[in-house]
This record gives sequence, C-alpha cells and structure tokens, in this order.
Amino acid sequence: MRNFLVVDSGNTWVKAALFQEDSLQEVFISEDLREVLRWAQGFSYQEALVSSVKYDVAEIQAVFGSDVRILGPETLCPYR
Repeated sequence: MRNFLVVDSGNTWVKAALFQEDSLQEVFISEDLREVLRWAQGFSYQEALVSSVKYDVAEIQAVFGSDVRILGPETLCPYR
C-alpha cells in the first residue's frame, strides 16, 4: 500500500493529511511547518506533497528534504 503525506501551507495555518492509497487516515493542523514535520515523523509514508503560499521551495526542502514534491500552478491535476 502506498502512503503519502499531503501538506497545504496557507498564510496562517499549515494543514497536513496522511493518506493510505485513496483513504484519509489522519489530519493535523498547526501554525508551524516544522511542527507538522514532527507529527509526520510518527508515520511511514513514501511521498510528501506540499503546496504553500507562505514558504518558498528552499524552506520546504529544508524541512522535508529534497525528495518532497512541491505542487504549484504548473502541476497537472489530478496528481497521481
């Protein structure tokens, strides 16, 4: 089974969700991207997808590593 983490960072809140295939398993909301990472470290996931209006690519990669997928205006949807 494929597990993946989805993170949406708005101007105030960072919302995270852990999915197993197409099924939502867990949700976490915080004001801090690093706090979301601490929460996410308690799970096993193969891929992290992040969209953000607050953090730039370098900041996101500093928190989640260089393998993170960053969703932006050019990302084709639906994403698979």
